[in-house]
Amino acid sequence: MRLFFAFDLPSNQAHRLAELTLPPSASVRPVAAERMHVTLRFVGDVTPERLDRLVDGLGRVARLAAAEDRRVRIDGVGVFPGLRRARVLWAGLRIREGLVALQGAIESACVASGLPADGPEWHPHVTLARFSGAPPPELGAWLDRYADLEMEPFEIDRVTLYDSVTSTAGPSYRPVASANV
Repeated sequence: MRLFFAFDLPSNQAHRLAELTLPPSASVRPVAAERMHVTLRFVGDVTPERLDRLVDGLGRVARLAAAEDRRVRIDGVGVFPGLRRARVLWAGLRIREGLVALQGAIESACVASGLPADGPEWHPHVTLARFSGAPPPELGAWLDRYADLEMEPFEIDRVTLYDSVTSTAGPSYRPVASANV
């Protein structure tokens, strides 16, 4: 199992993001609206014992997060790792205290389960597309066009521990456990 913690976007916002006109290129592989999410922590492969500890930790996170402001907003676009070697096209999230607290609680639950601490830099985003080769020449203009992308705020209401299953058709995500927050 290749696990990660995430929250899903409201359907209307995921569909709006999926409808953005992407830069034309054979290397662009768009992400379907039903697969759009914000990863809070990538976990990777785990043993059944660690999985049990992660599920227990998710329950504790839900209780802690209930007191936080969980409103977030899509805000801007960008690429990883950079324009010339872009591999991922994303829409960012405006960082708010409640979102940082939620991600920090997930990170703490992962460390408590025995996982090593994740790197210090977390960049909340929704993957819009991946590039299988060189990024299209129009990518810079596309980023300029959508630089001011902003959507209405929404509240995170559920955090899910997903199993990522890869295939030739692309990844699919199977919920393993979830909790209302």
